[in-house]
Amino acid sequence: MATKERIVKFIKDREGGFVQDPNDRGGATNKGITIALFRQYFGSGRTVSDLKSITDEQWMRIFDGEFWNPLHCDLMPQWAADVILDFAFHSGKDRAVKYAQSMCRVSADGVVGRITIDAIGRQDSKKFVEQYCELRRKYLLRIAGFDDKNEQLLRIARTAPSQINKYLSRGKNKKYISGWCVRVNTLQRKVLSGEL
Repeated sequence: MATKERIVKFIKDREGGFVQDPNDRGGATNKGITIALFRQYFGSGRTVSDLKSITDEQWMRIFDGEFWNPLHCDLMPQWAADVILDFAFHSGKDRAVKYAQSMCRVSADGVVGRITIDAIGRQDSKKFVEQYCELRRKYLLRIAGFDDKNEQLLRIARTAPSQINKYLSRGKNKKYISGWCVRVNTLQRKVLSGEL
């Protein structure tokens, strides 16, 4: 079934290095790992300086313990593991799993078990990836302050994310939306083309 090497590279490439943006609820973050999550795994006394020096081994321990293993990605088809895992890493496991469960018409409890894995496995890969990424774009538009039902904005989010900011004059997540949509669009393209 799924392996993690390519999605790990994709995530690390998108997350970049250390950031401490006052508008980011996660606080200090390095390679997509928040200070709170870092402390959860390596001790409450860990500092922002420790987070800045996160090792690849520490990152993988968190990735496996917090995302890969609880989501049972190794039991999913590769295409499903890739899109669900990236959404979970970026926006939370519970939300990512519930979106997938709703699409598969199983109980949306946020827990990946045999029923969820079997239901995902029965999905048409192309249709699932396209619809799942569209739901993710809608979620991202919503948290950035956009109307996620506006078809024009959705089309722009799919095809020309760099143009989207001109449609929003306020919102603390406005500065992120273009990059978020590029991430989802790139992931969708790579998964559907077999690059990922």
